[in-house]
Order: sequence, then C-alpha cells, then structure tokens
Amino acid sequence: MTITDGREAALPSDTTQAGFADGTSERRGASLARPVPGLLLAWRPDDVAAADRTRIEDVVRVGRDPSLAWTILDGRLSREHFELRRIGERVEVHDLDSTNGTCVNGLPLAGRRFLEDQDVVRAGRCVFVFEADLRPVTDATGIDAAADGLAGSFHSPALVAAAAEAVRTGRHLLVEGESGVGKERVAHAVRRLSNPGAPFVAYNCARFSSPEEAETTLFGVVRGVFTGVEPRAGLVEKAEGGFLYLDELHELAPRLQRSLLRLADGGEFNRVGELTVRRVALRLLLGTNQPVEAAVQAGTLAHDLVARTHRLSVPPLARRRADIPAIFLAVLGQATRAAGLPADSLARWFTADHAEALALRDYGGVNVRWLEDLAASVVARLAHVPPAQQERRLAGLLEERMGGSPVFSRASAPPPARPARPADPEPARPRAGRPSRYELHREAILEAYRACGGNLTAIERTLGARGITVHRRWLVGFLERWGVRDRRGRAPR
Repeated sequence: MTITDGREAALPSDTTQAGFADGTSERRGASLARPVPGLLLAWRPDDVAAADRTRIEDVVRVGRDPSLAWTILDGRLSREHFELRRIGERVEVHDLDSTNGTCVNGLPLAGRRFLEDQDVVRAGRCVFVFEADLRPVTDATGIDAAADGLAGSFHSPALVAAAAEAVRTGRHLLVEGESGVGKERVAHAVRRLSNPGAPFVAYNCARFSSPEEAETTLFGVVRGVFTGVEPRAGLVEKAEGGFLYLDELHELAPRLQRSLLRLADGGEFNRVGELTVRRVALRLLLGTNQPVEAAVQAGTLAHDLVARTHRLSVPPLARRRADIPAIFLAVLGQATRAAGLPADSLARWFTADHAEALALRDYGGVNVRWLEDLAASVVARLAHVPPAQQERRLAGLLEERMGGSPVFSRASAPPPARPARPADPEPARPRAGRPSRYELHREAILEAYRACGGNLTAIERTLGARGITVHRRWLVGFLERWGVRDRRGRAPR
C-alpha cells in the first residue's frame, strides 16, 4: 500500500529560468524528435555575464563580440574566439585564431575536430561541456534542484523532474545508479515532492550481518523469540505514513526481498514470532548500485519486487560533467560551514583551471563521494592558513589530488609557438584596376544585410547559398565603409 498526501507532485514555479544564448528559455526539448546538440557553460567567474547554454542548430560563434550568436563578456576571450558548426548529426569545433586559444579535453585545439558527448571545452576563463542531446536538460529548465540538495543547473534539475514523475505514478520506487551518485538525495526529493512532512526512514542493507538480523530490523520482533530480546518495532513500523528507503537492496537476502512483496502489495507484514497481521501505509524507496537486469538474472534482485516498482536511473558524474563544478562548490561550502567558516571563504580561490580539471576527471564509481572527500581535505588543509597563502595552497592541493590532469600539465608547459597567421582571403587594398570581390558583390551583400537584419552569421549563410564566400573581418569592414554599419555593429542613425 502506498500513500501520498493527496496532491499531485508539482515542480517549483518560482525559480530563476536558465537562459539560452538566443534569449529563450522555453522547454521545448520533448517536442523535438531529433537530438538537439548544444554547449553548456559549466563554470565562469562571477564577473562574467553570459547565458548558460546554447543550441547548435547550424553555426554558433562564441566570443566577446555582441554581434555573435553567443556573447560572453570574459576579458580572456577574443572578440571571435571559437566556432561550432553542425554537420549532419555531428558538431565540429575550431578556434578562430583567438589570442589565448581553445582547449578540448585539456589539450590545445589544433585545426578542426568533431565533439563527442561530454567533451570539455575551455576558452578564456570559461569551461563548457558539449551535450549530444540537450532535450532532457531543456525540459527541466527552471527547476531549482538545490532545494533537494542536488547542486548544478543542468542535469540535477532533470533528476528532480524525474522524481516528480515517479511521485505521480503512485508506485514504489527503485533508484539505480553507481555508488555515490546521489540516490538517497533523489529519494528525499520524492518525499519533498509528495509529502514533505512524512517520516523518512533510511537504512543500508549492506549493514545487516545476517538474514535473521535483517528480518528483525525490518519487521520487528515479539517477546520470547530470542533469549533476552525485548519486543520492538522494526523499520517498517517506524516509516508508517511515510517512506522507507532501503539502499543496496541487492545485499538483502532473496527470501527477505520476497517478504517485501506482501508489504508492497497490501501494506501487510508480521513481526518476527507473531501470527497477527499488521498493516501500514508507506512507500518503499529502494536503491541499488548494480545493473538491474544483470542482478535479476543473477538472482540478487527479486524479479517480482522489481516488477512492482517505478525505476529511476541516476547517471554517474561522467554523464553529467556540466554539473561537476557546481557540485564541488556546494560540498565545499558545506564543509566550510561545518568548520565554522563563511561558506565562500575558500571557494573564492576556485579558478577555471580547477573547474576544468574536475570536469575532466574519471570518477570511477566513487562520484560525489570523491568530491566530498576532496572538499574535506581542502578545509582541513586551508582552514587555519592565512588568507594570503590560501590561493597557492588550494592550487597545490588540487594539483596533488589530480596530478595526472592535462590541465595542470598544460599550465606548467611552455606556451607553444603560435602558427604563422594565414593570409586573409581579401587583401586590404585591391590592386589598381582590379575591384574588390566585395565591391563586385556589393548589391548582393547589402540585400542580404537588409534581409537578415544585420545578423552576420545569417548574412554569411545567405551569401554562401548564392555561391558568394565572404570573410567576416572584411565583410564588417566593407559594411562600415559603405556606411550601413558602425563599429558597434549598429546601423548609423
């Protein structure tokens, strides 16, 4: 028997909307049949203003120039820093001869390359993560996952949306995912979205030393069953009217998993040693870090119990890299407050190099627990260090813990020689008697300028479709020379 408080789970409505680079924030992912690739801004300094994501439907240029598809006001970015181009179902990235260069997965980008899902892109002081399909992230835009202790503005809101869907099913829940991904936090989200004042009883089945201990702990026991044992209620009764979360369910003996079937179906159970049938109203929340189908096949998960649940999968950090910097800063803030310090007293020394290295790390089945341990180490080592030394000490600790990261290897290596700048495709001054290609196509360019409202990317695309290739630098120069665009990208008044 399951319970709710009679309300349909509702998503928070008073949250800040995340924004796309095109100025929209609508949830339209579910209505699109094809994957929608995009780039997420996983970390930026507080003094950098920018939208936090962009779709890649054609060509997207990124930099400081306000005329670009994605403008990011970071002084370490060039006006036109890098370009993303969709080619069929794939996305290609290349650096636009920027001053500080672009890196992919910690390595300097040379030439063009296709991006793979969860690739990490670094430009200036910003860290990006490529998503092969933005639809799940887009559908959860505007949900405040922090209310459930789930940091990050991309994948964590999607987990809260999945928890809300689980509540609406009215079924018991099986949460699956690697160790340390946050399964219990998702279980708490289910409680908050369903009945936040209800009891929440949690227990890890790996703690049971024997099936007998597990049975008495779960269902309780009556007097006289064992010598010296007093009657006591079990976890089931303590969760009456609320939620019982049993993690690592696969560690529970199969016969006890089958005992949960009766509880799941009708809320009925017996204390150990009694014949009286007891009844409770609760919702079972079950967790496992094992692949469910394989565990069912191996007999460590009861098929009939799994069949009575709604399943929710929590991805590992390797599949939600854009949230990693925010998750680390959240657990660092918790550890800092626990030490009696202001929450941001150590986070202020966090840099783009640190965010990039964390986003790139292989978490190998430990996930958020590794970040929690790192945060605890940071606080232990820096809490009593003078502020003037904290920045250097933090950098040293992170490099020590992530010494194999290409980010730190890159930082310590001498800068590579910059390649010779290729000649511009249009000479600054055409040879005498030979009109510029731009002058030859002046009417077509002006017509495209008016039709596209001055959008340079659209102008390039429109002219390209007519067989006229232009280079943005010279396109802008001639538009200014012809008096239709000023240096700020606006039409003169």
